[in-house]
Amino acid sequence: MDATWTSELAQLANEKVILYFGSWNRLPRGDEYERESYPWDLKKRGMVGDSRVHAKNNIEYHTVEDHAFQYHVSARFEEAFHHWLIAAAHRIEDTELIGRDESTHNRAIEFCIREALYNRALHEMQTAKEDFRDWPLPQDFGIALAHHERGEAKAESALNTVARPVSRPTIESGICTDD
Repeated sequence: MDATWTSELAQLANEKVILYFGSWNRLPRGDEYERESYPWDLKKRGMVGDSRVHAKNNIEYHTVEDHAFQYHVSARFEEAFHHWLIAAAHRIEDTELIGRDESTHNRAIEFCIREALYNRALHEMQTAKEDFRDWPLPQDFGIALAHHERGEAKAESALNTVARPVSRPTIESGICTDD
């Protein structure tokens, strides 16, 4: 499976940023990456040329990737496809703007593209009018199954934490009364 970033994917990512967020400046902030335990130590994050400039911690695309996995595990494959495209586009822009050319970052871009294509294929299967056939698998798109499953588990955990069922108030609980 070819994970090449094309002009068509770039254009679609830009359209989806506008659809979901209004502009690139309104991408979601990730509270998880703003936690007090985040490694702000200079030894772990590198030198900053001017102390008034915050070190970039990449919450923009990490949060979009988290959302993409949440859409995926919720079987909202079209939204997952769009969010993976947005994450890939943001990582590519990051590479171009700050000259970041690390093999791990480049592999992450490729992972986002592969996940986008995988979710597009799942969406096409989901909306197909024809008879059922074999659903695509992550491996069909060159996605490492262990990495994919870790993302799914994290997304399911996040969704289960947020969407816990709320018990109905009862007279016994003291939350409501019988009058």
